[in-house]
Amino acid sequence: VDPQGIGPNGNVAPFTEFRYTVNFQNTGTAEAKNIFIIDSISDHLDLSTLKITDSSDPMLTEFHLPNLLRFDFRNINLPDSASDPEGSKGWFSFSIKAKEDLPLGTQISNFVDIYFDYNAPIRTNSTLNTIADITYPEVNVNTTNNVCLNNDIGEVEAIVQNGTAPYKMLWSNGS
Repeated sequence: VDPQGIGPNGNVAPFTEFRYTVNFQNTGTAEAKNIFIIDSISDHLDLSTLKITDSSDPMLTEFHLPNLLRFDFRNINLPDSASDPEGSKGWFSFSIKAKEDLPLGTQISNFVDIYFDYNAPIRTNSTLNTIADITYPEVNVNTTNNVCLNNDIGEVEAIVQNGTAPYKMLWSNGS
């Protein structure tokens, strides 16, 4: 899930939009002809905001009341991992928003069951997010000598004010 949230409870602000990605791999001994995934969506998420954002292969999505989603990869013919390690993988992503007016402390968890043909399901890890009073920091960035042509010399100063700690900074070399 993205955002993962802050701390062990995955604290997030009210009205957060969650982006879930489900990865799967055929580790069996033969090609998987059909794969389907069942997701019991939390009552704290607003199904009307669900958007399928991407998938590795063509996929059908079905809604089953009250909060059950089924994602079908029909005739995917996914090779097994021994014969084709990279080709044996698939995935899909979707986004969904938290319902409005959830009280602080509301916990939202999610996991899916993945079915390869007629085999027993494989359950993914469970994600956890908790609605909390989160304030986002103000970040001011100062840079000096940041041209960095043909070398790695440069300097960036990030000044963080306010907001809910701890802070997390992701750094990229630009590649």
